[in-house]
Amino acid sequence: MAVSRDELLSAYRKLADTGEQAFILSTCLRFEVLVPGDDADLERVLKTLHGDWAGTATGLQRSDSEALRHMYRVASGVESPVIGEVEILAQVRESVGVAREVGALHGSFRSLVEGAIHAGRAAREELPESPHGSFAAIVAQLVGPHGEVAVFGAGTMARSVATALQFLPAPPSIAMYVRRPDELIIEGVLVRPMSDAAAALRSFPAVVSATSAQHRLFSVSEMREAISNRVKPLTLVDLAMPPDFEPGDVEGIRYVGIDELADRARRSPRSSAADHLISQAAVEAISRVRNHEKAGPVISAIMVEARRAVAEEVDRFAGRLSNPADRAVLEQLASTVSKRILHRPVSYLSSGEEGNEASDVIARAFGVTDA
Repeated sequence: MAVSRDELLSAYRKLADTGEQAFILSTCLRFEVLVPGDDADLERVLKTLHGDWAGTATGLQRSDSEALRHMYRVASGVESPVIGEVEILAQVRESVGVAREVGALHGSFRSLVEGAIHAGRAAREELPESPHGSFAAIVAQLVGPHGEVAVFGAGTMARSVATALQFLPAPPSIAMYVRRPDELIIEGVLVRPMSDAAAALRSFPAVVSATSAQHRLFSVSEMREAISNRVKPLTLVDLAMPPDFEPGDVEGIRYVGIDELADRARRSPRSSAADHLISQAAVEAISRVRNHEKAGPVISAIMVEARRAVAEEVDRFAGRLSNPADRAVLEQLASTVSKRILHRPVSYLSSGEEGNEASDVIARAFGVTDA
């Protein structure tokens, strides 16, 4: 269920207008929604996004730390067919950017989501570098030897395929077919209108399709007609979700879908170090949020109490000053002393799970049990 950037922007605006928060990730392989809250919150978000269709939707649901850990793993590329693929992190960044643009992410939930980007960057240091480290690279290695390649679409995946083709040792000639050719400029790539796509099917030895269309670009009968005069077979790689083509049993076409590409990619090695790093990042992110929710009010109450005590003591001793102008110095001294004394307990409260667990005891010790 891939969506375009405009559709993503529209979805986030719907959420912002209703006061709902969610993070949406749409790629050629997955459509995921991360929601802060419970099942009722999830149901409201899905209904806002999809209307009555949401009630009939099926999918896998994760909760609490499992949901966040999964999203961090997705952003890091370890849940992708190609372990450590680079496209997915770019897609996560794009979605976060669109959500920020309309104000659909804020508070601790925004911090949790943005943490997926940091985890993804860090995990790449632990993942093996390989020419097979990208879904686009695998496609490029498959179709590059044909010498001429047509790419349908102008989205992230289509552009990634074009770039991967250009980085081959013997780059083929590349033509991209897009709906708005005047808006796309890629050095070394010929850009043509999507209306000429049928001509590409007739003439190019290899075609890669990665559009965000919600319907088939060509029916089986149209495909047969388009290739009827071909002399050599056509290699057709379909990266779209839903698929751009339904070639059926069309003689002269070698159809390669996402499943076959995923099978090719499963040879990529996994990294236990990256798995541990990602899991730890998710645990720490949740711990920081939970700690802030519980320890934050205690810290605030302690600091309010400290400022009140400083003000009272300065007022009490101000009358003994020979020079009233020295009051500011006294206030500065008292404030500095209070901050030094409170530095360690406040730092401990902010430190993570241990501070979170000790917040009730520390609150009672400082007499701020109403925090």
